[in-house]
Amino acid sequence: MKTLQESIDDFLAYCKFERGLTKLSLKAYRLDLDQFHKVFREVSTVPDITKDIVKQYVQYLFDAGLKETSIKRKLACLKSFLRYLEYEDQIIVSPFRKLNITIRVPRNIPRYLRMDEVQGLFSVVNKVHDKRKNVSITSIELLQRTIIIEILFSTGIRVSELCSLDLVDINIARGTIRVHGKGARERSVFITHPHTIGLLREYVERRAKANSSRSLFLNRVLTRMQPHSVREILAKIAMSAKLKRVTPHMFRHTIATMLIENGVDIRFVQRFLGHSSILTTQKYTHISTFAERTFIADRHPRNQL
Repeated sequence: MKTLQESIDDFLAYCKFERGLTKLSLKAYRLDLDQFHKVFREVSTVPDITKDIVKQYVQYLFDAGLKETSIKRKLACLKSFLRYLEYEDQIIVSPFRKLNITIRVPRNIPRYLRMDEVQGLFSVVNKVHDKRKNVSITSIELLQRTIIIEILFSTGIRVSELCSLDLVDINIARGTIRVHGKGARERSVFITHPHTIGLLREYVERRAKANSSRSLFLNRVLTRMQPHSVREILAKIAMSAKLKRVTPHMFRHTIATMLIENGVDIRFVQRFLGHSSILTTQKYTHISTFAERTFIADRHPRNQL
Protein backbone atom coordinates (compact mmCIF):
# COMPACT_ATOMS: atom_id res chain seq x y z
CA MET A 1 0.00 0.00 0.00
CA LYS A 2 1.31 3.40 -0.95
CA THR A 3 2.11 6.04 1.63
CA LEU A 4 0.21 9.31 1.68
CA GLN A 5 3.23 11.16 0.30
CA GLU A 6 3.54 8.71 -2.59
CA SER A 7 -0.15 9.17 -3.40
CA ILE A 8 0.26 12.95 -3.34
CA ASP A 9 3.18 12.68 -5.76
CA ASP A 10 1.10 10.46 -8.06
CA PHE A 11 -1.79 12.93 -7.97
CA LEU A 12 0.46 15.87 -8.85
CA ALA A 13 1.96 13.89 -11.74
CA TYR A 14 -1.59 13.16 -12.95
CA CYS A 15 -2.45 16.88 -12.70
CA LYS A 16 0.65 17.80 -14.68
CA PHE A 17 0.66 15.25 -17.48
CA GLU A 18 -3.02 14.33 -17.87
CA ARG A 19 -4.88 17.44 -16.73
CA GLY A 20 -2.23 19.82 -18.07
CA LEU A 21 -2.28 22.18 -15.09
CA THR A 22 0.11 25.12 -15.05
CA LYS A 23 3.19 25.35 -12.83
CA LEU A 24 1.40 27.88 -10.65
CA SER A 25 -1.59 25.57 -10.11
CA LEU A 26 0.68 22.61 -9.39
CA LYS A 27 2.59 24.67 -6.85
CA ALA A 28 -0.66 25.65 -5.12
CA TYR A 29 -1.84 22.02 -5.04
CA ARG A 30 1.52 20.93 -3.61
CA LEU A 31 1.41 23.57 -0.86
CA ASP A 32 -2.19 22.72 0.12
CA LEU A 33 -1.62 18.96 0.24
CA ASP A 34 1.69 19.33 2.08
CA GLN A 35 -0.11 21.45 4.65
CA PHE A 36 -2.75 18.75 5.12
CA HIS A 37 -0.02 16.11 5.48
CA LYS A 38 1.83 18.26 8.02
CA VAL A 39 -1.28 18.82 10.15
CA PHE A 40 -2.18 15.12 10.22
CA ARG A 41 1.15 13.38 10.60
CA GLU A 42 -0.60 10.34 11.97
CA VAL A 43 -2.20 9.78 8.56
CA SER A 44 0.36 7.52 6.90
CA THR A 45 -1.76 5.96 4.15
CA VAL A 46 -4.76 7.21 2.18
CA PRO A 47 -7.35 4.87 3.79
CA ASP A 48 -6.57 6.66 7.06
CA ILE A 49 -8.26 9.82 5.70
CA THR A 50 -11.72 9.45 7.20
CA LYS A 51 -14.75 11.68 7.42
CA ASP A 52 -13.68 12.76 10.91
CA ILE A 53 -10.21 13.70 9.64
CA VAL A 54 -11.77 15.96 6.99
CA LYS A 55 -13.99 17.57 9.63
CA GLN A 56 -10.97 18.19 11.85
CA TYR A 57 -9.15 19.76 8.90
CA VAL A 58 -12.04 22.12 8.24
CA GLN A 59 -12.01 23.17 11.89
CA TYR A 60 -8.22 23.63 11.77
CA LEU A 61 -8.49 25.94 8.75
CA PHE A 62 -11.13 28.10 10.44
CA ASP A 63 -9.14 28.20 13.70
CA ALA A 64 -6.08 29.31 11.72
CA GLY A 65 -8.00 32.45 10.76
CA LEU A 66 -7.94 31.86 7.01
CA LYS A 67 -10.36 33.69 4.76
CA GLU A 68 -13.35 31.79 3.43
CA THR A 69 -11.95 31.87 -0.12
CA SER A 70 -8.69 30.24 1.03
CA ILE A 71 -10.54 27.57 3.03
CA LYS A 72 -12.77 26.80 0.07
CA ARG A 73 -9.74 26.48 -2.24
CA LYS A 74 -7.87 24.14 0.13
CA LEU A 75 -10.91 21.91 0.58
CA ALA A 76 -11.46 21.82 -3.18
CA CYS A 77 -7.86 20.66 -3.58
CA LEU A 78 -8.29 17.91 -0.97
CA LYS A 79 -11.60 16.86 -2.52
CA SER A 80 -10.01 16.61 -5.97
CA PHE A 81 -7.16 14.55 -4.49
CA LEU A 82 -9.54 12.11 -2.78
CA ARG A 83 -11.69 11.82 -5.91
CA TYR A 84 -8.53 10.86 -7.83
CA LEU A 85 -7.71 8.21 -5.18
CA GLU A 86 -11.22 6.80 -5.50
CA TYR A 87 -10.89 6.68 -9.28
CA GLU A 88 -7.54 4.88 -8.94
CA ASP A 89 -9.11 2.37 -6.47
CA GLN A 90 -6.73 3.43 -3.70
CA ILE A 91 -9.78 4.10 -1.52
CA ILE A 92 -13.27 2.65 -1.76
CA VAL A 93 -15.14 5.93 -1.51
CA SER A 94 -14.13 9.55 -0.91
CA PRO A 95 -15.03 10.86 2.58
CA PHE A 96 -16.48 13.93 0.88
CA ARG A 97 -19.31 11.82 -0.51
CA LYS A 98 -20.64 11.49 3.03
CA LEU A 99 -20.14 15.14 3.98
CA ASN A 100 -22.10 18.28 3.23
CA ILE A 101 -19.64 21.11 3.82
CA THR A 102 -20.78 24.59 2.82
CA ILE A 103 -18.33 27.48 2.98
CA ARG A 104 -20.13 30.78 2.47
CA VAL A 105 -17.84 33.29 0.79
CA PRO A 106 -18.75 36.96 1.41
CA ARG A 107 -19.68 38.73 -1.81
CA ASN A 108 -17.36 41.69 -1.48
CA ILE A 109 -17.22 44.35 -4.16
CA PRO A 110 -13.83 44.03 -5.90
CA ARG A 111 -11.44 46.86 -5.11
CA TYR A 112 -10.80 48.99 -8.16
CA LEU A 113 -9.25 52.32 -9.04
CA ARG A 114 -11.06 55.52 -9.90
CA MET A 115 -10.17 57.21 -13.15
CA ASP A 116 -8.32 60.04 -11.36
CA GLU A 117 -6.23 57.43 -9.52
CA VAL A 118 -5.38 55.72 -12.81
CA GLN A 119 -4.40 59.08 -14.25
CA GLY A 120 -2.19 59.68 -11.21
CA LEU A 121 -0.32 56.40 -11.80
CA PHE A 122 0.16 57.15 -15.50
CA SER A 123 1.34 60.65 -14.61
CA VAL A 124 4.11 59.17 -12.46
CA VAL A 125 5.32 56.65 -15.07
CA ASN A 126 5.13 59.23 -17.87
CA LYS A 127 7.29 61.64 -15.87
CA VAL A 128 9.83 58.87 -15.39
CA HIS A 129 9.70 58.09 -19.10
CA ASP A 130 10.16 61.76 -20.05
CA LYS A 131 13.02 62.06 -17.59
CA ARG A 132 14.69 59.09 -19.22
CA LYS A 133 14.54 60.91 -22.56
CA ASN A 134 15.56 64.35 -21.30
CA VAL A 135 18.63 63.32 -19.34
CA SER A 136 19.62 60.42 -21.59
CA ILE A 137 18.93 57.67 -19.04
CA THR A 138 19.28 54.57 -21.15
CA SER A 139 18.30 51.97 -18.53
CA ILE A 140 15.73 49.64 -20.04
CA GLU A 141 14.43 49.06 -16.51
CA LEU A 142 12.60 52.40 -16.51
CA LEU A 143 10.96 51.68 -19.84
CA GLN A 144 10.02 48.22 -18.59
CA ARG A 145 8.14 49.72 -15.64
CA THR A 146 6.16 51.93 -17.99
CA ILE A 147 5.25 48.97 -20.19
CA ILE A 148 4.14 46.91 -17.17
CA ILE A 149 1.65 49.62 -16.19
CA GLU A 150 0.48 50.03 -19.78
CA ILE A 151 -0.14 46.30 -20.29
CA LEU A 152 -1.84 45.78 -16.93
CA PHE A 153 -4.33 48.56 -17.61
CA SER A 154 -4.76 47.87 -21.33
CA THR A 155 -5.39 44.14 -21.02
CA GLY A 156 -6.41 43.39 -17.42
CA ILE A 157 -4.26 40.27 -17.44
CA ARG A 158 -3.32 38.49 -14.23
CA VAL A 159 0.11 39.17 -12.75
CA SER A 160 1.09 35.52 -13.34
CA GLU A 161 0.08 35.88 -17.00
CA LEU A 162 2.09 39.10 -17.25
CA CYS A 163 5.23 37.46 -15.88
CA SER A 164 4.89 34.42 -18.16
CA LEU A 165 4.88 36.53 -21.35
CA ASP A 166 7.67 35.89 -23.86
CA LEU A 167 8.92 38.13 -26.65
CA VAL A 168 7.26 35.88 -29.24
CA ASP A 169 3.88 36.52 -27.60
CA ILE A 170 3.95 40.16 -28.73
CA ASN A 171 2.68 40.92 -32.23
CA ILE A 172 3.22 44.63 -32.84
CA ALA A 173 1.87 44.53 -36.41
CA ARG A 174 -1.49 43.13 -35.31
CA GLY A 175 -1.48 44.88 -31.95
CA THR A 176 -2.07 41.63 -30.04
CA ILE A 177 -0.58 39.84 -27.05
CA ARG A 178 -0.88 36.08 -26.69
CA VAL A 179 -1.73 35.30 -23.08
CA HIS A 180 -1.19 31.92 -21.42
CA GLY A 181 -4.08 31.76 -18.96
CA LYS A 182 -5.37 29.37 -16.32
CA GLY A 183 -5.87 25.74 -17.25
CA ALA A 184 -3.37 26.03 -20.14
CA ARG A 185 -5.91 28.14 -22.05
CA GLU A 186 -4.55 30.68 -24.52
CA ARG A 187 -6.24 33.87 -25.62
CA SER A 188 -5.29 36.97 -27.56
CA VAL A 189 -5.81 40.45 -26.16
CA PHE A 190 -5.63 43.65 -28.17
CA ILE A 191 -3.46 46.71 -27.66
CA THR A 192 -5.09 49.57 -29.55
CA HIS A 193 -3.80 52.84 -28.10
CA PRO A 194 -1.08 54.33 -30.39
CA HIS A 195 1.00 55.57 -27.45
CA THR A 196 1.01 52.13 -25.85
CA ILE A 197 1.86 50.41 -29.13
CA GLY A 198 4.74 52.84 -29.71
CA LEU A 199 6.21 52.23 -26.27
CA LEU A 200 5.76 48.48 -26.62
CA ARG A 201 7.52 48.48 -30.00
CA GLU A 202 10.46 50.41 -28.56
CA TYR A 203 10.68 48.13 -25.56
CA VAL A 204 10.51 44.88 -27.55
CA GLU A 205 13.24 46.06 -29.93
CA ARG A 206 15.56 47.16 -27.14
CA ARG A 207 14.77 44.14 -25.00
CA ALA A 208 15.59 41.70 -27.85
CA LYS A 209 18.95 43.41 -28.44
CA ALA A 210 19.92 43.68 -24.78
CA ASN A 211 19.52 40.05 -23.75
CA SER A 212 19.04 36.65 -25.35
CA SER A 213 16.37 35.54 -22.84
CA ARG A 214 12.99 34.74 -24.34
CA SER A 215 11.17 36.32 -21.36
CA LEU A 216 9.51 39.67 -22.00
CA PHE A 217 10.18 41.05 -18.52
CA LEU A 218 13.41 40.48 -16.61
CA ASN A 219 14.45 41.25 -13.04
CA ARG A 220 17.75 42.79 -12.00
CA VAL A 221 19.63 39.49 -12.24
CA LEU A 222 18.30 39.05 -15.80
CA THR A 223 15.97 36.14 -15.11
CA ARG A 224 12.21 36.03 -15.65
CA MET A 225 10.40 38.58 -13.51
CA GLN A 226 8.24 37.13 -10.73
CA PRO A 227 4.90 38.44 -9.42
CA HIS A 228 6.39 39.78 -6.19
CA SER A 229 8.70 42.04 -8.22
CA VAL A 230 5.72 43.47 -10.10
CA ARG A 231 3.97 44.15 -6.80
CA GLU A 232 7.05 45.99 -5.52
CA ILE A 233 7.17 48.13 -8.68
CA LEU A 234 3.51 49.04 -8.30
CA ALA A 235 3.98 49.86 -4.62
CA LYS A 236 6.73 52.37 -5.46
CA ILE A 237 4.69 53.98 -8.24
CA ALA A 238 1.62 54.16 -6.00
CA MET A 239 3.68 55.84 -3.29
CA SER A 240 4.89 58.45 -5.79
CA ALA A 241 1.27 58.99 -6.87
CA LYS A 242 0.28 59.35 -3.18
CA LEU A 243 -2.01 56.33 -3.28
CA LYS A 244 -2.26 53.99 -0.32
CA ARG A 245 -2.20 50.60 -2.01
CA VAL A 246 -2.26 49.39 -5.58
CA THR A 247 -1.96 45.73 -6.60
CA PRO A 248 -1.75 44.12 -10.06
CA HIS A 249 -5.20 42.57 -9.58
CA MET A 250 -6.72 45.99 -8.95
CA PHE A 251 -5.93 46.84 -12.57
CA ARG A 252 -7.91 43.75 -13.60
CA HIS A 253 -10.86 44.83 -11.44
CA THR A 254 -10.58 48.39 -12.73
CA ILE A 255 -10.58 47.69 -16.47
CA ALA A 256 -13.39 45.13 -16.11
CA THR A 257 -15.52 47.59 -14.15
CA MET A 258 -14.84 50.46 -16.54
CA LEU A 259 -15.64 48.35 -19.61
CA ILE A 260 -18.98 47.30 -18.15
CA GLU A 261 -19.77 50.85 -17.05
CA ASN A 262 -19.07 51.97 -20.63
CA GLY A 263 -21.66 49.52 -21.94
CA VAL A 264 -19.41 46.70 -23.14
CA ASP A 265 -21.27 43.37 -23.27
CA ILE A 266 -20.45 41.15 -20.31
CA ARG A 267 -19.69 38.17 -22.57
CA PHE A 268 -16.97 40.18 -24.30
CA VAL A 269 -15.55 41.12 -20.90
CA GLN A 270 -15.62 37.42 -20.01
CA ARG A 271 -13.48 36.53 -23.05
CA PHE A 272 -11.29 39.59 -22.50
CA LEU A 273 -10.43 38.50 -18.95
CA GLY A 274 -10.14 34.80 -19.78
CA HIS A 275 -12.89 33.63 -17.42
CA SER A 276 -14.10 30.09 -18.06
CA SER A 277 -17.47 30.94 -16.49
CA ILE A 278 -19.55 34.09 -16.88
CA LEU A 279 -20.48 33.77 -13.21
CA THR A 280 -16.95 34.92 -12.37
CA THR A 281 -17.37 37.98 -14.59
CA GLN A 282 -20.69 38.93 -13.03
CA LYS A 283 -18.99 40.21 -9.89
CA TYR A 284 -17.86 43.17 -11.99
CA THR A 285 -21.40 44.17 -12.87
CA HIS A 286 -21.58 46.40 -9.82
CA ILE A 287 -21.64 50.04 -10.95
CA SER A 288 -20.19 52.91 -8.99
CA THR A 289 -22.63 55.35 -7.40
CA PHE A 290 -21.47 58.12 -9.69
CA ALA A 291 -21.92 56.00 -12.82
CA GLU A 292 -25.35 54.84 -11.66
CA ARG A 293 -26.49 58.40 -10.97
CA THR A 294 -25.25 59.56 -14.37
CA PHE A 295 -26.96 56.65 -16.12
CA ILE A 296 -30.29 57.34 -14.38
CA ALA A 297 -30.04 61.06 -15.08
CA ASP A 298 -29.51 60.41 -18.80
CA ARG A 299 -31.87 57.49 -19.38
CA HIS A 300 -34.75 57.85 -16.92
CA PRO A 301 -38.17 57.91 -18.64
CA ARG A 302 -39.13 60.98 -16.59
CA ASN A 303 -37.00 62.99 -19.00
CA GLN A 304 -39.46 62.14 -21.79
CA LEU A 305 -42.47 63.72 -20.04
